[in-house]
Order: sequence, then C-alpha cells, then structure tokens
Amino acid sequence: MMEFCSNCVVETFKAKFRDWGNVEIIPLFRGILHFHMLWRDRTTGEYHHFTHKGVSGSFTSLWFKGRIENLGKDGMERLLKQSMKPIKG
Repeated sequence: MMEFCSNCVVETFKAKFRDWGNVEIIPLFRGILHFHMLWRDRTTGEYHHFTHKGVSGSFTSLWFKGRIENLGKDGMERLLKQSMKPIKG
C-alpha cells in the first residue's frame, strides 16, 4: 500500500465526505490526547484506518508517514482491545 503523510482524523473524514451515507466513523478514546479514529464501510462491512506502524520515517505530533490499512473482524477486535488497555506513563 502506498505511504503518505497524514493522520487518522484527516483520513477518516476524507472517507466520510467521499461516501457520506455509507461510512460510519468509529472513534477510540484512551484519554483526552490519546485517541484513534477509524471507519467502517457499511456496504462492504470492512474497517479501515490510517496507521504508521511498520513505516519508517519522521513523525510529528500531528502528521505521520503511514498508510491506510484494511482490518478484518479479527483486526478490529484486536484494535478495540488495545484501546481499552490503560495508558502507561
């Protein structure tokens, strides 16, 4: 998949504006400054998110070099479990 600079919020809202009626936004909160957004395509049932895991490059607090990843049901469940873990530090 192609890598580019963005973040999960921007990519989620881009997907929503491209297909307003068929995209469901799913925010995952772990605190005020620790959250992640993903989206579900209601027509296909697929989940998607912007991730920088496994991508080398520079990161700032708002922009990351990453890619859009498609998640199956198992991947979505893993992401939900990770979001429920307590924040360290």
